[in-house]
Amino acid sequence: MKRKNLSVGLISLLLVFHSSSAQGKDIELVIDSVPPGASLEINGSVVGQTPHRQLLPKGYFGRAKTVMAKLLRGPWIATLRLDGYQTKEVELTTGPIEIRNLNGVYLGDYYTLRPSYTFALEESPSKTSAGASVANSAKSFENEAGHELRALVPSGVYADAGLTGLNASQQATLAEWLRQSASACSQVTSGSQERTAILSNIDGEFEGWDGETVFLLENGHIWRQAEYAYLYHYAYRPKVTIVRDSGSWTMTVEGVSESLRVERLR
Repeated sequence: MKRKNLSVGLISLLLVFHSSSAQGKDIELVIDSVPPGASLEINGSVVGQTPHRQLLPKGYFGRAKTVMAKLLRGPWIATLRLDGYQTKEVELTTGPIEIRNLNGVYLGDYYTLRPSYTFALEESPSKTSAGASVANSAKSFENEAGHELRALVPSGVYADAGLTGLNASQQATLAEWLRQSASACSQVTSGSQERTAILSNIDGEFEGWDGETVFLLENGHIWRQAEYAYLYHYAYRPKVTIVRDSGSWTMTVEGVSESLRVERLR
């Protein structure tokens, strides 16, 4: 009798240990937008603003392969809303993916997420009066000048150098000078053709591209996929080279044999 109770206890302990191991550590989901500050809804429920961070079971990302893992049983639809920009709705998940036991019996479906997403928001069509349009143009010029300058100057240097105190005209002048200087340094002349190369690193994780992927670079640039293609390759802060040739931009990533046509957002 004692031996039987001991066996039951050992089996229970093993099941608890297996369940704990299957869950593993949670993975952080990051959802961001360009520009940031957009209201974020998941399947119709507001969960916060971009950039949004949330810890989720690793099974939600397809990285747990045991039957004890927590899986995402339905699709996740994200809706981003920001004043002055068009509402964007996009499915975050990939699936459905079938679950079958060792005998091939269908047990249901599950879906998977990526660890990070960045979505570019497009401005809404202008419906303001002529007077408001002038005011909006001035504000837009100020914002654009500030964004251009921030894209050219590292965030820490931007504040430490006191650039936040410059007005829009001063920011635009400085941004233009920096852009011309950077262009002069990055141009490579070969015969009669000129090719401009931009060298940087992906800011954080890189997981390839899947249709309209947005790439954030450590130099502050933001680029978007400009052709339909799919590729998965994981790397952390890989080197990136973006070359302009014959009027278009082509990006190559360290460790990836294929190149991708891209367009610059900022």
